[in-house]
Amino acid sequence: MTEDLHQMFRNQGHVLVAGDLNAKHASWSPLTQQNTPGNIIRRFCDSTGYSLIAPSEPTFIRQNYSSTTIDIAICKGMTVTDCSSISELSSDHNPVLFEVSLDNPLLTCPSILTFSSTGINSRFV
Repeated sequence: MTEDLHQMFRNQGHVLVAGDLNAKHASWSPLTQQNTPGNIIRRFCDSTGYSLIAPSEPTFIRQNYSSTTIDIAICKGMTVTDCSSISELSSDHNPVLFEVSLDNPLLTCPSILTFSSTGINSRFV
């Protein structure tokens, strides 16, 4: 998992990886028991300086069990200005809204665009 995380962030200025990572850690969900993915992600963020973002409200709601936050984000090169768990759906997972601003937005525009073939019979329409 750590190598996958390094690969996603390598040579990129602005990166946001978000989702149901099934990662539990006391630093973002104090009432839950930590698990291996949570420990790996926490160590990864601590060692790289990347931001770990989680809403203060639970994102996974289970009846008769404790709710927890397993939908989180890791970001680089941006500031998360707001993060919230939205409890308006009937799912046991709440959607998470991340509002971000780029740290250096003018530096992100590439001067050259490179296109490569997918190797599949593809064409531009």
